[in-house]
This record gives sequence, structure tokens and C-alpha cells, in this order.
Amino acid sequence: QFFGEIMNISSENRDNIWILSISGVIDASNSARFEEAFTTFAAQPARGIILDLHNLTYMSSAGIREIIKAKRVLDSKQMFLAFCSLQPFLQEVFDLAGLSERLSIYQDIDPAVSAHQT
Repeated sequence: QFFGEIMNISSENRDNIWILSISGVIDASNSARFEEAFTTFAAQPARGIILDLHNLTYMSSAGIREIIKAKRVLDSKQMFLAFCSLQPFLQEVFDLAGLSERLSIYQDIDPAVSAHQT
């Protein structure tokens, strides 16, 4: 039902932290595009990346795989990956997948940025 829907990514750099705001869906039809965009930002000099998922309406298992890969990429670069503004459905998915204990998740952008400022 969601397959092939649109994903949009907008970016902002705040205090040497990339904030990627993702809207729409992340599924098998566009997970490679998410990976490509994420890799581009991970290659930029920064302390880390915050994914603002306030406007994300769906994430399939392909999206979850991309999140796990993204975390590994940033860990290898000594950069952080944080999440904010998760919709309840996504929080539940993260909980069920055991990701909530392994990921930094914040209510909103400002606390996420504050937690990672030097």
C-alpha cells in the first residue's frame, strides 16, 4: 500500500551537526536513495547527524536496515547518530526491534542538538 511513495529529505547544519528532516516513507522502493543521501552527509565534516522523523509516515524493514547501517557508518567515523520527533508507530517499531535501547532518541530537535553540543 505504501510501496513507491515519495520520501523527501531536507537538511540543515546547526552547530556542526547535520539535521536531516525526512518526510514521507522509507521502504524498499527508496531505501537506496536514503542510503545515498545519508552517505553524502556522513562524508561531510560534522560531529554527527540527527534524523528528524516528525513527518515520516511509514518505515518498512528496508528502512530499519538502513538505520542500522547508518549507525554503523557513523560509529566507525566517531560521529553520533540521534533521532527526534518519532511518530508513535515508529517508536513502537524501534521498541519491538530492540533499537530504542541502542539509539539516542529525543522528543524534539532542540534537546537532541543540546545533548550533542561540545
